[in-house]
Amino acid sequence: MINKLLLIFSLSFISCSAQNIKKIKKHSIEELLNVSLDLYKSQKSIDNPKDIFLILSSKKINDTIGFKDASYGIGITIIEKRNTKNIVYKKLYKYKNYLVVSQDSLDIFKSLIKQIPYQNINNQKLPDGIIYDPFNISFMFNEKSEIIYIYPTSRLSFFKKTLKNTEVIENE
Repeated sequence: MINKLLLIFSLSFISCSAQNIKKIKKHSIEELLNVSLDLYKSQKSIDNPKDIFLILSSKKINDTIGFKDASYGIGITIIEKRNTKNIVYKKLYKYKNYLVVSQDSLDIFKSLIKQIPYQNINNQKLPDGIIYDPFNISFMFNEKSEIIYIYPTSRLSFFKKTLKNTEVIENE
């Protein structure tokens, strides 16, 4: 009987935790993605969806020391196809006209992306030894789905000015 009660309590706790993560609205995630793409386009000369692809990730955060009050995070990485090598993936998706590799363990991006047939995106043209640094933005959220950290921190003011539907709380 006690085991059954513990199981029920555990399942309800997991369900409540998942509800907190799912609380962020689709339009807020889409806004973060679109604003990240706009920032990338403003900094790079390559913005054709055929020349780049996205890696979208989400994860529950258990590190309460390094990320105080953070409940979960998402990452948006934009990579030029010509610099892609050794990306491991089994499924490929599409967001608008952009190819997407999903590492979305919390299904935050699920409603925005559609699965497409597999294709090889590992097309590196750069010689070995040259390091390519992709464009990456990470957002950490509290339980209320407010952004509490943005990395790199140099992007904080840009996102605070640009986002219309998503609240940003100051980085500490």
